[in-house]
Amino acid sequence: MGCRKHSPGTPCCEECCCIERVEIDFAVPDEGEPGASIGTYGWDVVDEPYLREYFDGLDKVYECTYVAPESNLCTNSFPFNARFPQINRTITGDTRIETGASGGTPISGMQEFIGTITWKTNEFIRSMRLIVSKKGTQYKTLITGQVISEYLSYPTPGGIVNTYAPTGYSCPLVSTFTYTASYDTLMCAEIVNDICHGPEVPAFRLLHGFYGTDVYIESEWTEATCATLPTNVSTSVYWWEYYGNNTWLGDAEDCRVPTGSTNDTPIGPYPCGYVQGMLNTYSPRLKWTATHTFRVTPCST
Repeated sequence: MGCRKHSPGTPCCEECCCIERVEIDFAVPDEGEPGASIGTYGWDVVDEPYLREYFDGLDKVYECTYVAPESNLCTNSFPFNARFPQINRTITGDTRIETGASGGTPISGMQEFIGTITWKTNEFIRSMRLIVSKKGTQYKTLITGQVISEYLSYPTPGGIVNTYAPTGYSCPLVSTFTYTASYDTLMCAEIVNDICHGPEVPAFRLLHGFYGTDVYIESEWTEATCATLPTNVSTSVYWWEYYGNNTWLGDAEDCRVPTGSTNDTPIGPYPCGYVQGMLNTYSPRLKWTATHTFRVTPCST
């Protein structure tokens, strides 16, 4: 394998190791801890690494960066290395809401949703890099990147919205709309992007958000060769079921994904009946101590 020095396509000396494969295990629960690993991501190294040279005191350091291959989501606006589906859940979302007023009263109409709400979460692995540094006869390995958590909530295909408008003492149905879009058609849509807010999602609303955490797993400087690079290196993390290792969010309850729903207290009556929604229900948040671990496989020849 050759390498690139400072910019693509520039030949350099043989200071970069030949790496065959890199693998990372994400958020593996420690023994006795609840939860589950996100999954394992790995890539076969086929692209040339980038070489950077600098001095650490009197020691010259050769830093070789191996970049993981990327796919693109949503017309190149969201590059990522891998996607791991996590939660896929439907809850009852039957809801009746008032739709306006004339001079404040009475209520001039009502919308009714009949169906379920789908919640999905995914973990996206992004910007993964293996960095191998050498000074003298010592080597150090480092993995950097991000885990980006995505949540999406939307009316499940087949759900309907009925719209009513009062006329005198009656309240006729004036229109019906049926939802047909699924996650595959919505994941790149321009919909409400609401990061960890509003857990009581109205039935008619599409909710989409991202929140993430950095990955940084580093070995110590070790006497080694390209054939004996520091590998099987781990770092300890806390992980939450719904939003990863996001300490800046604290224990924000809004980040939970509901496990079900119950009827809210009806309000009314109004000309078109009672207003009533669903209150989301939740299990206690699942949180565990875990480790990220990476392995490096040097080339065999």
